[in-house]
Amino acid sequence: MNILSAYFQSLTIAVVRFDDEPSGISASDVTFIPALEVFDVEVRNRELLLHTARIVFCESYKLQIKDHGSVIVSPWDLFETLASDKPLGCVMEGDVAVFRLFAPRAFKVVLEMYDSAHGPEVKQVAMEPQSDGVWETRLPNDGLPSWYCYRIDGPREEGEEFDPSIPVADPYAKSVVVRNIYQQPARTRIIFPGSETPVKTDWITVDPRDLLVYELHVRDMTAHPSSLVPEHRRGTYLGLVYPGVRGGIEHIKSLGVNAVELMPVMTFPKIEIPYRQQVLGWYNTWNPYCRNHWGYMTSYFFAPEPYYASGHLEPGAWLTMEGEEITQFKQMVKAFHDHGIAVILDVVFNHTSMYDFQPLRLADRKYYYNLDDNGRDTGWSGCGNDFKTDRPMARRLILDSLKYWMTEFKLDGFRFDLASLIDQETVEIISEELRSLNPGVVLIAEAWTGKEEDVARFVSAGIACWNDGFRNEVKGTHPVREHGMIFGKHFSPELFTRLVMGSTTDHGGVFKGYEHAVNFVESHDGYTLGDFIRIASGEIHVLGVVEDREKHAVLSFNQQVLNELAAMILFTSRGIIMMAEGQEFARSKVIADTNVPDVRPGMLDSNSYEKDDETNWINFDHADKNATLVSFYRELINIRKRYPSFRRAGDEDYEFIFNGQTPACGFYIREKAAPEFAVLFNFQQENEATFVLNGESWEVLLAGSRVKREHLDIPRIVLPPSSGIILRKRS
Repeated sequence: MNILSAYFQSLTIAVVRFDDEPSGISASDVTFIPALEVFDVEVRNRELLLHTARIVFCESYKLQIKDHGSVIVSPWDLFETLASDKPLGCVMEGDVAVFRLFAPRAFKVVLEMYDSAHGPEVKQVAMEPQSDGVWETRLPNDGLPSWYCYRIDGPREEGEEFDPSIPVADPYAKSVVVRNIYQQPARTRIIFPGSETPVKTDWITVDPRDLLVYELHVRDMTAHPSSLVPEHRRGTYLGLVYPGVRGGIEHIKSLGVNAVELMPVMTFPKIEIPYRQQVLGWYNTWNPYCRNHWGYMTSYFFAPEPYYASGHLEPGAWLTMEGEEITQFKQMVKAFHDHGIAVILDVVFNHTSMYDFQPLRLADRKYYYNLDDNGRDTGWSGCGNDFKTDRPMARRLILDSLKYWMTEFKLDGFRFDLASLIDQETVEIISEELRSLNPGVVLIAEAWTGKEEDVARFVSAGIACWNDGFRNEVKGTHPVREHGMIFGKHFSPELFTRLVMGSTTDHGGVFKGYEHAVNFVESHDGYTLGDFIRIASGEIHVLGVVEDREKHAVLSFNQQVLNELAAMILFTSRGIIMMAEGQEFARSKVIADTNVPDVRPGMLDSNSYEKDDETNWINFDHADKNATLVSFYRELINIRKRYPSFRRAGDEDYEFIFNGQTPACGFYIREKAAPEFAVLFNFQQENEATFVLNGESWEVLLAGSRVKREHLDIPRIVLPPSSGIILRKRS
């Protein structure tokens, strides 16, 4: 009888495989090096189960069995299998509060409790380790302090981040109080039964083909005084849905979109490393604002950002909302739902926060993060802290988080930031489990990273993807070096057809069905469409400084017509449509002149992630200055909603119109039992384009500003340069 192999089944059980059924082996016959006490042995067919003391994650153990040889056993293999299905965080079980933390390599975990959000510690309890890597303790909830943290001790070798001197908030915290300083100390608030204000709403279901998504930042939509939201509500959840004012939900409703996509609202560190100071091994040369405004650095995956409830960011202050952020977030979702607007949340699971007391790093960096062969964090996300989504408890955290936001807040969908870093098994489980809760849930992936684009694997799981190819071909990839179709560049009949038809594989694209394509020409990343056009048209240098911001905000006629062209091809293409906040008035991100030592005030910003100021805040005075473009967007949205042919027509219902390789083109849509439509474009910047429609009985639904309707001689249509027109055939 010989040993074949061995592995650790849990932190307290080793399994030894033999070539025959083992017999006559006792605990005293077994030796581990380094020493590990064996309490009992158990035979299971050709396997021997060794019940041991809790293992230590050393490099490896040598297991010797008297008269049967030896074998090397690696505890690290447990990382791929070790899992628990116990509820994590603080869970009420009757009159008992149960605290659980997954920290498989920790030596010791202490629960530390507080009577107030930022008062001194009043109670400490040593937690008990479990065989599944969970640490647990149970306390009567009567008279229990309302706030807690963990102190986690573990290996101290190079590359480890265990530090019992740091109180760590619970990674499963549903409500946290955070302090506005670098490293953002935080405490977890216990949610006692009956302590939350109920807010009733239900999911909004929108067919993917009908989705009109408005991407927005909660704070930016109402922080500017021009929103007319009361000052104490500006930049908050409730400010976003404040009724009867100029900004926020009232503006969104007036456009006619049926979904909003909120940039990240899970709690994130807002204060980053002090500028040009050496702090804890970091030297910040890149962010003079010392801020993270966009939120793509999640700290707590279950807790709504309290800043968007309080609206305050005084350095050093504690954001103590006592759970009010949960109620306000629910009220915000309900307000959107009451107006038929679905709420999609932008979520970040590819990496986590970096410059704070990140609970997962402090609980076990080597378990939760992707590391290279030298033990360094990988940087596929560009943030240097990639999350290891394929580990069982990392995957569970992702699923638990998504299901919590769906069920507790009735969110209607999710957009996954840099989703290519999420492993395929997790992607498929996300789709399956979320659709089991709500078959109509909206799932959208950002399917590109530093790695090769992999749209196909998301589509195979029924998940839509941002169609960055649409954006790049329509406007271009760089406002100086690489211009797109609206500038008359890079045109071909095949490309135009592909874009209009939803970039499906049948037309040379990457999507199985057009309902998987999220078409857009602007998002939070990069220059706004308005600024891209301002630079590309030569009306401002890419490094130019804006002297008069109000004058700059007003579109020139040339800028106006190019914005119209981009909008027209976007809203007449098949697929999910997404637009960015302010796109409807060609929003410009002019770097605000503040007391921050930024060397670029007055320049146009292509990456404003760190600016909580007028660079990002939506100025509704500028919407009024460009009211013609806003009206153009409203009418495009109205046409798309009013006529299903623009959303539902099949391939056989389209006929395309081309004039060789000239960037003057169009298409007919002829659905049975529906009106016939013609959509015509002239992307040329200097020459007119002539089209002759089939028949004379056509009416103009919408035309670009260069088109003089009174001069149209239907069925002959002469389009000026950089113009487009949408027509409907009279029945």
